Amino acid sequence: MNTNADVNDIHLAFSMINEFETVWLTISNEEPNQVNYRIIKSYLEYVKKQLDFIMKPHAFDPVEYPDLIEKRNHFMRKCIPLMAKAEVYLVTHYDVVKYSKTK
Repeated sequence: MNTNADVNDIHLAFSMINEFETVWLTISNEEPNQVNYRIIKSYLEYVKKQLDFIMKPHAFDPVEYPDLIEKRNHFMRKCIPLMAKAEVYLVTHYDVVKYSKTK
């Protein structure tokens, strides 16, 4: 049986991916720096946790939450490309963070 907490968790995940998308659009157009690197890294870690949570087959009862597959698909369409871009950003700009730590 799903609870209000389950539904709230799904809404939180969707809010988080939308927020991450907004932050990404801002940061990806700025000069790389240590703060932006850490922000992207933190969002990426959190979104991965949300992805794991949403994609668990036993997380929600589809009878009680009939649009779950649609919501999962929507989340994945936003999440996967954004995560890939963020991963590339982190790998590409790792030297910026590494260099700024040695100063």
